[in-house]
Amino acid sequence: MITLGEVGDQVQKIEFRCNRCPRSGTYNVARMAAHYGSTTDIGELMRTLSTDCPMQQSTNSNYDVCGVHCPTLSRITRPRLRNAD
Repeated sequence: MITLGEVGDQVQKIEFRCNRCPRSGTYNVARMAAHYGSTTDIGELMRTLSTDCPMQQSTNSNYDVCGVHCPTLSRITRPRLRNAD
């Protein structure tokens, strides 16, 4: 799980895109964290932002689905988890 707070520690803007349609957007991470909470999981945020996508409710096939993704995640590094020894 990667949270808005973790992303916000490294970048100011976060981008979401769909690889199945032209929908896309770039958002200010601080504003997103203020609205949704800094502990919000990016995966959950993607589902929330794409709830009005017609492909989310599609039942035509397994391949006719929403393709929301976050290109920003490939440009940031995740903090290493420490052992709980």
